[in-house]
Amino acid sequence: MAKTFTREELKKYDGQNGNLAYVAINNRVYDVTHIPAWQDGTHHGNKAELDLTDVLFDYSPHKDRVLANLPKVGTLVGEEYKLSPNFCSNFFNKCNLFPLLFFC
Repeated sequence: MAKTFTREELKKYDGQNGNLAYVAINNRVYDVTHIPAWQDGTHHGNKAELDLTDVLFDYSPHKDRVLANLPKVGTLVGEEYKLSPNFCSNFFNKCNLFPLLFFC
């Protein structure tokens, strides 16, 4: 993962007109070009070329399990990633860990 991308550079990888399709998650850039679900650079209304961290963790049923199978092509730079405001509560609630915090 030697290449770095700014948000502006990432916009070139929209999966349209023969362009590669890249998405950013947690400041890592992944290649979704050859993933059938990302044909033409879109997947369930989400567009390649964007930072989809919030979408992945807040709305996606598969969360980050799919990332292990995607080629990492670089790092998104120029802005520190800010966790979704609901990230922690969603994580603990969906994992049934929230009650454990009070008993540990």
